[in-house]
Amino acid sequence: MKKILFTCVAILSILTAKSQTEDSASNTSKLRSIEKADTPGQLRYIVEKEAAYRGGTDNFFDYIKHNLKYPKGALKNKIEGTVSVSFTVNTDGSLINIKVTKEASPELDAEAIRLIEKSPRWTPGIQNGIPVKEKFNIDIDFKLPPEKVKS
Repeated sequence: MKKILFTCVAILSILTAKSQTEDSASNTSKLRSIEKADTPGQLRYIVEKEAAYRGGTDNFFDYIKHNLKYPKGALKNKIEGTVSVSFTVNTDGSLINIKVTKEASPELDAEAIRLIEKSPRWTPGIQNGIPVKEKFNIDIDFKLPPEKVKS
């Protein structure tokens, strides 16, 4: 049952981030921003080497699949949905500024935040040989297993 639940929930739209540059029409696949070396705390939209989950995207999918806990209330009430979460990969690889940008339900939103907060450190983005902050958006789809939808 748990394996089926994880498999159903693991159908994620991970790292389907939207660019926030001025000409976002030409850059819609990923939100990338880094800290300017001359003005700490400000972000710009160039990065030589993107931040990455250690082991790659497939390992991030596995992390989500194995650590997602479908909220009991959402399961009982047959609540499904997609939660969009934004976060910044800090210069040390930790994830900061974690926020829900598109809500599904309070329970699903809280689980999405918990997953990102508990994520192992990432490899930070690199600009001019220096680790920099990089911002991402991800969508996490919560899908009920077929036997829960029918009953």
